[in-house]
Amino acid sequence: MKNKAVPVLSALILTVFFSIACSLFTGPIDATPQPDPYYFEPVTEVLIFEPDSLPAAQVGVLYEAKIQITQNVTPLDSVSISNGALPAGLELVQMDGEDAAMISGIPEESGTYKFTVFAGCVGTMVSGQIGEKEYEIVVTDPAASTAGGLPVSYDNINFEIPLELNLSVSSSQTTDVEFPYINPSNGPMAEHIAFQFTNFPAAGTARLLVFNASEYAAYGQPLQEAVTALLSGADTSQPLPDGLLQGEFSAQAQPVNFKNGHGVRQLTQVLTNFAPITNEDLFYYYQGITTDGEYFVSAIFHVNAAFLVSNGSPDAVTPADGIPFGSGTDLDFPAYLSAVTQKLNDAPADSYTPSLLILDRLIESIQVTTQ
Repeated sequence: MKNKAVPVLSALILTVFFSIACSLFTGPIDATPQPDPYYFEPVTEVLIFEPDSLPAAQVGVLYEAKIQITQNVTPLDSVSISNGALPAGLELVQMDGEDAAMISGIPEESGTYKFTVFAGCVGTMVSGQIGEKEYEIVVTDPAASTAGGLPVSYDNINFEIPLELNLSVSSSQTTDVEFPYINPSNGPMAEHIAFQFTNFPAAGTARLLVFNASEYAAYGQPLQEAVTALLSGADTSQPLPDGLLQGEFSAQAQPVNFKNGHGVRQLTQVLTNFAPITNEDLFYYYQGITTDGEYFVSAIFHVNAAFLVSNGSPDAVTPADGIPFGSGTDLDFPAYLSAVTQKLNDAPADSYTPSLLILDRLIESIQVTTQ
């Protein structure tokens, strides 16, 4: 007879074993703490690169420009050129212990150099912030200047800055609204190339612009009339046709040809009401077109005349040889405007600051090649 107690005892032992095992390896599971300490939100702050633009450089002269990275949550980890190239002779080096990099060296060749700086920050459990910014450096070569000018080259545009002006220049592609339009409510203009000059002898705007001629003309009727007048050769007419009169008056109108085009310069001022002609607001305005009709060129340079009042303030003093503006019943605006225009016309071109002849030289040096 077999002993039935053995299987029963074995079953009992197994039951106790599994009960103990379950008590050791099972039990209530703790919920994940909130917020989850092992989950990290990616940083969305945008890196800021300063300065917004870089200074010009000269061939053979030591150049240094610091680029500072801000709005970063973690330290700067790397910096490099992600597109384009620095001028030959310059290098970009990350600065130890700083969220910054330095461009330095001695430029070897003149030209306009566009490049993109990439910056990446240290990541902690998630990827660090990254960012890019496009810069350009204009390198001039005084030794290579001809006819007393510093050569400037950008895209398909070349010109020379007369040495007497001692200017710096930066270039950009923009859709800014430009003169003769002064109201941006008309919307952005067609993309065009703009050269912005600094250290200009007269306070105010100093700007050279190049547009596709057909796109410029399509922006508005006054611009269409200007392009049509230039294409017909009306820039040599005196007095100028209405299509080339973009201000409330015109003085010192003179045809000025550039290397592959022609046009006309004049002095004018924007008048929104009865106001004096002032050194604060008077400017040299150029309109031109390339001989193939492809590009429209314009320039705005503020200029001063010794006999003009400094600004439109009632307290501004009229120079002894100036034209009094008058007020109230003493104001005869048409007579005043006629007298000032005549005086501006009678003044020698080189008596202005800067000389109109020097500005003409800058215009004459322009060449815009068809792409």
